[in-house]
Amino acid sequence: MKQRKFSFLLAMILLLSMIPVFSVEAAAPNLVYQEPIGAGATRYKYEWQLKKGKVLINVIKCDLNNPNLEIGLVTGGGKYTQKATVSQMANRTGAVGLVNGDFFNMKAQGAPLGASVSEGRLLSAPMNSIGYYTLGIEQSGRAVIDMVTFGGHVHAANGKKYPIQGLNKAEYWDNITGAHSHTHTINLYNDHWASKSRGKAGKNAVEVLVNANGKVEEISKGRTLGYAVPKGKIILQANDRGKDFIRQNIKVGDTIKLDYKLYPEKNWKMLIGGHGLLVDKGVKIPYALAPQSIAGNRGRTAAGISQDGKTLWIAAAEKSNRSKGLQLSELSEFMVSLGCYRALNFDGGGSTAMAVASTGELKPEIKTKPEAGRERYVVNGLGVYNKAEEGPLHEMKIKGPSTMLIGETASFTVLGWDANYVAKDMTKIPVNYSDDKEGINEWNGNQKTTVHGGSIKVLAESNGVKATKDVKIEGAKSIKSLEITVDKRNPSPGEVVTLKAKATTKSGRKVDISPKAMKYTLEGFQGESLTGTGQVRIHSVEGVATGKIKGDLGGFTTTLSLVNPNAKNVHMSIGKENYSVNGEQRKMDTVPIIIKDRTMVPLRFLVEAFGGEVTWNQETRTAIVEYRGIRIELPVGSDTIHINGIDQKIDSPATIKNDRTLVPIRFVSEGLGMIVEYGEKDKVVDIYELPLEKTSEAKKAPVEVKVEPENVNIQESSPEENQSSQS
Repeated sequence: MKQRKFSFLLAMILLLSMIPVFSVEAAAPNLVYQEPIGAGATRYKYEWQLKKGKVLINVIKCDLNNPNLEIGLVTGGGKYTQKATVSQMANRTGAVGLVNGDFFNMKAQGAPLGASVSEGRLLSAPMNSIGYYTLGIEQSGRAVIDMVTFGGHVHAANGKKYPIQGLNKAEYWDNITGAHSHTHTINLYNDHWASKSRGKAGKNAVEVLVNANGKVEEISKGRTLGYAVPKGKIILQANDRGKDFIRQNIKVGDTIKLDYKLYPEKNWKMLIGGHGLLVDKGVKIPYALAPQSIAGNRGRTAAGISQDGKTLWIAAAEKSNRSKGLQLSELSEFMVSLGCYRALNFDGGGSTAMAVASTGELKPEIKTKPEAGRERYVVNGLGVYNKAEEGPLHEMKIKGPSTMLIGETASFTVLGWDANYVAKDMTKIPVNYSDDKEGINEWNGNQKTTVHGGSIKVLAESNGVKATKDVKIEGAKSIKSLEITVDKRNPSPGEVVTLKAKATTKSGRKVDISPKAMKYTLEGFQGESLTGTGQVRIHSVEGVATGKIKGDLGGFTTTLSLVNPNAKNVHMSIGKENYSVNGEQRKMDTVPIIIKDRTMVPLRFLVEAFGGEVTWNQETRTAIVEYRGIRIELPVGSDTIHINGIDQKIDSPATIKNDRTLVPIRFVSEGLGMIVEYGEKDKVVDIYELPLEKTSEAKKAPVEVKVEPENVNIQESSPEENQSSQS
């Protein structure tokens, strides 16, 4: 808006025609949550389903009759021109709840457009305007919403006087005459204005430093003083005719009088500026100040009071990916639904945010998300404070998961507060944890490990104060996959391997599983578990190339292979020429491939890696394998092979690619007696075989081992279901 340099935050246009009132065709706001946050203060969370979608609104209701409740003005980082976020202001001042406050010129130094009073001290005058309202708390504790004006004069020692335009004001254009706030005016700045820059000093402006007794200590000539207002003093900034008055009537050493006040004259304890009225006499009213720049569905901040001034409602409506924001008329309707007799609008849009310290929390956090996803730096806020003296612990609430997986270890903590909802630092108070099922023996301080499914009631006790929390323990049906890993894949007899287990739930959670909940079975190798340690000692690997560990978590199983340290290994990857033999890198001129869901590997490179021999009969198109006294004939394209002259079927015939014979993995395992492992996830093939002198026909029975989980590959269902169809 360029007309007469009008700017959104410098001036608001008073509409001559009122916006019509409309009724929102929607259900009443639904209260979904409430909690006491301090003496006389309760936070409410509403969901309002409108035609455009859901709107989230947080409200703090304040009982001003409560002597331990205080409502206060907070100015940015401590002074005007020191902007801060709502979170920063709440944390700095110890508020149990805080919202953003007044409108301000975002391009100026950082001061509110409206009046402000803190602890009885006037910190800023209102802009010269019509239609702007303020929220105040009188010394009696009664809340008031009204229009406030400012007036005063500079009285020179010679008896002449000049009007004071304002106190601690950034530049603006008023909405009455359209005049500029710093043209032909004198503005005052006290030590609550932190910046060296004040308002807008025009050409040849004059600034005057005045001490607490009214004595003039310094007068600038055609420039500003160049420093911030000293403590306890005031600087006058004069432009144009105001400058002429200073030069003609005031000199260094004079004693002058600064006479100014707010109207109506009230014994203000707190005052914060706002914008237009939303509600009057309990009725939604047309919004009189409605420039286009604050229209639309936006984040909104508002305050409302009861008719007797003893109840205050502070509301923040969210505009985000989860909330649609409100029109001004909808905000009016919402404030009426709360029971407000009178309500006003605060700065909204990107400025809207509410921070709340939930019951028992020591620090506040944002409950109403800002529009931009991050908080805006604003000039002031409205804070709610619990001034009660801290008393003994009165009540507790347990924080922690409501759902756990069998084998999961979770931490629980408590929030505690006294009878006046003053939060207690529970890190300094001893708390005992237990539950009603598995007992305190399954606890390590505040950490609970589950070993059975079902449900439990977590118990916390401190100094006779108790709290409970219901926790559901999910079993195998909630598991999507289970992974076990091992620290040593090639154990020798006498060595100990350490296992870990991790589950992924169907909801996507990754959970480290306690060894107390895992059951392990060792197959092929012999060994024993070291109970509760997550370790297995290997006794024998004789006669087998690989062994298996089967992990079982409440009926959900998976397997991991261990390898005999004497076994020879060939490692191949689907589609890659590089392969390895016992870790030695080699290269082949063809690659493993998948044909009709069958993994095919190059016969010659595989057999020769294990010391066998492959020849080719061109006439019969047959590959001939000589390996460990076995002769195998594989006619290309035929599902019948000949092992030592005996016909046998294979599930997929040998094929030729790049002049190399490729055979199915199943042939390798069944025909050559090797051990094959196929990694579905990374498409790798590992083939193992013991040297001839290490091979034994003795088969060892499986030994069941109960072990602690720690490191093993996991599958998404039982091993039987997860056997690869590719071979």
